[in-house]
This record gives sequence, structure tokens and C-alpha cells, in this order.
Amino acid sequence: MVDFDGQFVFNITSCYFINPGANICTADQDMVLLSPTEEFTVEAVNKLKDSINESEYTGIVLKHSSLNSTHNCYILSRSPADVSSQWLVLMLVILSLFFFN
Repeated sequence: MVDFDGQFVFNITSCYFINPGANICTADQDMVLLSPTEEFTVEAVNKLKDSINESEYTGIVLKHSSLNSTHNCYILSRSPADVSSQWLVLMLVILSLFFFN
């Protein structure tokens, strides 16, 4: 059992996360990876007392509010015009390897 005396415990409501499952070294702990673009709102900050273990800790409740990402996916565009031009360039490169090498 972990002693939470003086610690912070986060209760996070997230819409975008990955559960690494058995791929982590410490399988005895629950862990998730949160998106760095996800923004949260602090819903509550509470001082909590655990009478069984005689300890006090701070509980912080975070709730998903929005995403803040400046990433664009234009390099991986799948519009028909882009795909056809990419296909043509790829074929020219392959043909040049066969005929000019």
C-alpha cells in the first residue's frame, strides 16, 4: 500500500489517451499516455483525509476541455490530385533506377 500523506492524487477525465497495457515495466501500476495537445480544466482541488492510514493528501480533478494542436497533415494528403502526382514521381524514380544504373 502506498502512503499518500502529503502527496497529490490526480483524477483526470481524458478523451485522447493510450493505455500501454503490458508493454510497460511496472505492470502493478495503472498508467496511460496523455496527448500533449489536450487541455484540461481544473474542476476541483480538495484536501482529503484517509482515516484508515491517518494521512492527508490533495486530490485534483482535471476534465478535458479542448485540443490545442498546430500540427497539420498536408504532407500525408490523400487528395486524388496529390496521389496521382506522387505515383508518377515514384514511377519515374523506379524507372530511372532500372535504366540509368
